[in-house]
Amino acid sequence: MGNFLRSLILAMLVSGSLAAAIEQPVKVEGGLVAGLPGKDPAVLVFKGIPFAAPPVGDGRWREPQPVVAWHGVRAANKFSAGCIQHVANERKPWTYEFMTHGDISEDCLYLDVWTAAASAMERRPVFVYIYGGGFSEGSAQVPVYDGEGLAKKGLVVVTLNYRVGVLGFLAHPALTAESAHHVSGNYGMLDQVAALRWVHENIGQFGGDRERVTIAGQSAGGMSVHDLTASPLARSLFQRAIVESGGSNVGGSVMRMGPGTMAEAETQGREFAEAKGANSLASLRALSWEKLLEPLPSAAPGGGLPRIFFAPIPDGYFLPAPFMEVIAQGKQNDVVTLTGANKDELGGFGPPQGPVTAESFAKQAWQRYGDAADEFLKLYPARTDEEAKAAQSESTRDQALVSMYLWAKIRDKTAVTNRALSPRSSQANSG
Repeated sequence: MGNFLRSLILAMLVSGSLAAAIEQPVKVEGGLVAGLPGKDPAVLVFKGIPFAAPPVGDGRWREPQPVVAWHGVRAANKFSAGCIQHVANERKPWTYEFMTHGDISEDCLYLDVWTAAASAMERRPVFVYIYGGGFSEGSAQVPVYDGEGLAKKGLVVVTLNYRVGVLGFLAHPALTAESAHHVSGNYGMLDQVAALRWVHENIGQFGGDRERVTIAGQSAGGMSVHDLTASPLARSLFQRAIVESGGSNVGGSVMRMGPGTMAEAETQGREFAEAKGANSLASLRALSWEKLLEPLPSAAPGGGLPRIFFAPIPDGYFLPAPFMEVIAQGKQNDVVTLTGANKDELGGFGPPQGPVTAESFAKQAWQRYGDAADEFLKLYPARTDEEAKAAQSESTRDQALVSMYLWAKIRDKTAVTNRALSPRSSQANSG
């Protein structure tokens, strides 16, 4: 007896022994899937369900394409590989348990569902979680994202993979030219939209209510939630949003990490391709992912190309304008929004040149605040290196809270109803 048949029989036996369980196999876009009971057999877990075609070969750097149908029953009993990225044990302040550790592959567009619904007719609220990782790391298979606990409390939980780094956010003039929408980049964000469309069309089969979908994310996942709120492509795909440590600020977009315009992103992409020795789009697509992830070579002794950071950009298609501009214009998806920040998550970062010291903290204060630096240093004294580290965390935390409050004030002005909820600060560190 094959492993798949054993898994399927076990799932049916267990589900048949319970008073409440989704009938298996479940029909979704592409075919039938069979999950397995969780640690608590009242919860069924469906792992590695495809929500788009594998973005490989000529599909690299393209919008996600429809799911490729399969025959028979697909065993949804293990997580898919995470998307291509550098795998690290930890990246302080994020520790081992928040990092990706499993397999990685370009074939990574899969999602996972946890449900304790008695039948497909229940219509339970749906919670969709989007991982963080600076748009360069992260995976739905990270253990702390396990959805069983929330499923036991009555939610249908979904986690999803999206492309990150160069494979998720490379813009290039040649990619723009071949696009039907005349844009490039933001492939990772389009993956998120595709996953939400899958939820909209299929979550009812798992006892979920597509009219009660909450999207949530932390760090880059929180920034993703902001951008999805601003995107016309995600309209009507969710009704509530939770942003944790996701740059709810008033400085333009959502703590923008990459280029600010499509032109800047295309220039960065062209320079990247040249540095990789790719003189055409075909040769760029022909490079192995290992080659794409290799550090960029120095342009000259003592110099070199600047570090390139791939992240979402306002492209006029997925994101019409920087997030805060969309909010100010009242053109966002007007959904109930809760925002917060993880204590000391951002305060652990020092200046680019090295760790936080009394000298570097004071220098940073003068660079940021000019003549008001003395006043700032009275509020956050840093006479010693230890004091400087504490001041860095405290001032960053306060800045985040004030920014979130001001963001909520702006958000409230263009909400149909007063639905932008007040920020709260969490006490947990996460990655």
